[in-house]
Amino acid sequence: MYYFCISLKKKNMYTVKNKVENKIVGNFKSDGEFIDFMNTILKDNGDENFSIIGVSDAEEYLQDFCEDLELIEPLSYAVILNFESGKVEVLSLDNKPEELDADEFIELPTEEGGLGYDLSNCNYMVTDDITMYNLNF
Repeated sequence: MYYFCISLKKKNMYTVKNKVENKIVGNFKSDGEFIDFMNTILKDNGDENFSIIGVSDAEEYLQDFCEDLELIEPLSYAVILNFESGKVEVLSLDNKPEELDADEFIELPTEEGGLGYDLSNCNYMVTDDITMYNLNF
């Protein structure tokens, strides 16, 4: 008999992509790293009139003054404990529209662009990193 353990952890909190070159220019695991990166860009752009103190300032500066860059969401997954089937299932949420909550997207019928999964009698959580470990007893 095999047992599995799923490790859930935050991998990257902020990912910045260059839209022109279509490549990731930074993965930041903390607010401070992201703010420091954006302050570096601010200085490189010669924008001494601006200051980036917090995450909202960094996001606003990126959106308003860095047209080649975008903040992208990491891929996320729904880990579902299905009490009816007795299974643990993992669904990718990478095609979830921004305006939908995870549960709305999961239960939305496939013909309407959702995953068509019935969440009744289930518990679930959303995470951006999943690592499976095989635990043999």
